Amino acid sequence: MNLPLGQYAISGSGSLGICNLRVIGDVDIIVTIGLWNTLAIKLCITEDAGIKKIVFPDGIVEALYEDSFIHENNNDVPTIAERIAAAEIIDGLPFESLEHVLYFKRKMGREKDMKDIQIIESFQKKQKNAERIVHFIDKNVLELMKENNVPGISIAIINDGEIVSHQEYGFMNSKTNKQVEENSVFESASLSKPVFAYGVLQMVESGKLDLDTPLVNVLSHIDVPDDKNLDLMTARMVLSHTTGFPNWRPKDGELKIHFKPGEKFSYSGEGYVYLQKVLELLSGMSLEEYIKNRVFIPLGMTHSSFVWQNEYEILKASGHNPEGTPIERVKPTKANAAYTLHTTPLDYAKFVIALMNDKGLMNETIHQMIRPQIKVEEGRIDCTDNKTIKLSETISWGLGLGIQTTSEGELFWHWGDNNGFKSFIIASKEEKNGIIIFTNSSNGLKVISKLVSQYFGHRQYAFDWLDSGYSFDKNER
Repeated sequence: MNLPLGQYAISGSGSLGICNLRVIGDVDIIVTIGLWNTLAIKLCITEDAGIKKIVFPDGIVEALYEDSFIHENNNDVPTIAERIAAAEIIDGLPFESLEHVLYFKRKMGREKDMKDIQIIESFQKKQKNAERIVHFIDKNVLELMKENNVPGISIAIINDGEIVSHQEYGFMNSKTNKQVEENSVFESASLSKPVFAYGVLQMVESGKLDLDTPLVNVLSHIDVPDDKNLDLMTARMVLSHTTGFPNWRPKDGELKIHFKPGEKFSYSGEGYVYLQKVLELLSGMSLEEYIKNRVFIPLGMTHSSFVWQNEYEILKASGHNPEGTPIERVKPTKANAAYTLHTTPLDYAKFVIALMNDKGLMNETIHQMIRPQIKVEEGRIDCTDNKTIKLSETISWGLGLGIQTTSEGELFWHWGDNNGFKSFIIASKEEKNGIIIFTNSSNGLKVISKLVSQYFGHRQYAFDWLDSGYSFDKNER
């Protein structure tokens, strides 16, 4: 094998690095002189008949700082892909693919190598699944968008705890034909709620708020001050939608608590607004300021805000009615925890990854967030009446997130639904994969449901529950 000038060969046979040979037979990888020098500093150089060699006692993988892929209960350990990238210390030459790592792991054949091989092969399987869904989206999404009159869509895919792909299709505005781009901002609608819940739970961990202490101990609700049920209402009940409040009070009507708090599920934005006021009082900050400091900045969510930003004049997509006509832009000047978050799929993916990796909250706290707190009723989002309906066997609610439990495992999810915008996220903490989809159309969930089902490869009961609870054409924050 002829080696280009300035490059050197490393042979897996005997774990030797051989320098100054222009022709060599058994070559596993080629490295630059920079990498050679880096390894020479760490390990000793021997010379045999004028040929310089580096001996790797523990194998080439270890020489390149890859001790093992097995790390238990260590949230600071980077993902496999990040650690492979870190091993590419000169021009990406040592391990330009996981196949190189597998090659050397198989050669060494130790017990920990066999375990590493299992981890890497599992990772590769997930990568192939991500490639499959990207191919499916590329092949089908434009037709689905056309069939359902959806002007624009933006998607981020998470695999092994990192963003592996993002795709943007269509237009930010059907009249101007401006293309959706990776930084295009959408109304996330009720995807505001999980981000707010995350911020609330940070306050709980700080000791300023207790999940199970009645909120009236901090702040009474001015619209239902004489209802004794208010004395029972806690932050946990707000985040799991068991307050007894309706989603929104009737227009020009009174706000009522329809059942004993904690008794059952009934989706409520009103509860989130109440808890927002409690958070603002305890923190001494506006919701926007609090979430910016505690969530957006730490997670690098650079295009996210609960209130209007000047950059949104250019970046924000226009919402569209079912006929595909743009609707008037909403520019919130006051944050609402239930629905005013403006963001991008890439930003929101960073938040989802934080949940996967226990970032910003303790593992025990995130466990509560994404584990069932209350079962929902079959096909019912609004349960403020006195009917008794069968409880769902697959859908429940955690703290700020929906939970889908099937034989395939547990997934956490949420949907967003503002006038002219539909969005959806669903992910697995255990598998560290997920998908985030934003659309600028009232018809968006029709497309989203097909893409998500294809991504996971099996039935998604979350969509069954949503479609039974209300039409995918309806606007429901």
